[in-house]
Amino acid sequence: MTTKVRGISNNAIHNVHLNSGIVHNVNLADDSVDSDVISNNILGQVTGPSISLNDPTNYRLGKVITDYSASSFATTSGTLSDMLTSSQYTGFTGGSALEFFMHYPARNDTETWSGGYLEPNLSFDNGSNYYSMGTCGYDGGIMMQNGYAILCYNNHYFISNSATSRIPSTDYSLKIKWRFAVYSGTYQINAAHDINGGGGASSSYVDTSATVDRYQHYMHWIIKEWIPVT
Repeated sequence: MTTKVRGISNNAIHNVHLNSGIVHNVNLADDSVDSDVISNNILGQVTGPSISLNDPTNYRLGKVITDYSASSFATTSGTLSDMLTSSQYTGFTGGSALEFFMHYPARNDTETWSGGYLEPNLSFDNGSNYYSMGTCGYDGGIMMQNGYAILCYNNHYFISNSATSRIPSTDYSLKIKWRFAVYSGTYQINAAHDINGGGGASSSYVDTSATVDRYQHYMHWIIKEWIPVT
């Protein structure tokens, strides 16, 4: 004998995945469930031993920010000082996690040990308080001995929304301030790289009206917001 629930047709439920006794990714076929039978969030009320229909380790993509700076920066100081502050980016969801990628061209013309430090700092209150992401040490784009160095540096961060995170639990804004210092010599960002050079390459950019496209070889950064799925 087969017992059927009114409003759920044959083959309505498919692609059920089990992971450590927990049900993940239960999919319903199109038009298989009457709206007057199953309402929003009713699955979230299903309980039982070793059964969970919510996975808080999953995220959905929220805001995506792309930005850049084509300005040139230089320092001869071994003490970290302010280099660049971004715009204030608004509309982030409280408790979200952040993925942060940055790229910048670096140069130091000296034949002794040379290098530089770059420290991104995050603010969630429009610059009233900043929290350091630390520096990469000698890997700040360049660290060479007995030779000139014209290199680029990339870093990719993930800032979680754990209980010890600085990320607010209520909706927030984000601002980034970079500080830099030199190991020795003169540490340069965006300078003396012949960016977008090479004999007229500037004639065919992806979108000449959107300067962020043709300036992506300069210092640039990408921010992705990941909102927990509960």
